[in-house]
Amino acid sequence: MHRYQRALFLFLALLTLSLTGCKGPNKAAEEPQLSVHIAQAKLVMEVGEVRQLTVDIESTFSPTVGWRIEGAEILASLGDGKLKALSVGEATVTVIVEADGREVSDSVQVEVVPAKGDS
Repeated sequence: MHRYQRALFLFLALLTLSLTGCKGPNKAAEEPQLSVHIAQAKLVMEVGEVRQLTVDIESTFSPTVGWRIEGAEILASLGDGKLKALSVGEATVTVIVEADGREVSDSVQVEVVPAKGDS
């Protein structure tokens, strides 16, 4: 009889463990990832120059990416982080990333100088 009690106890213990499961990290409960970083800290461009920004985006969901330029008379966005220097001055470029109802952004200062040879 002792043998059957032992087997029953082991069976119930295993059944309890399988029903409750092992409590490991719950991936579904983790906060979704959303971050953006412009690699360049500051840019100096010459009038007429075209430059591509390097942007690192981490997102659990498919993000929407937008651009804003303060100083549009100095710098133009050609899309997807490509910039064209229009005239001498300073401008700020901001990338805005939205996903899952959240928004993050990063900015870079751009100084536009005269093209070499221009006076």
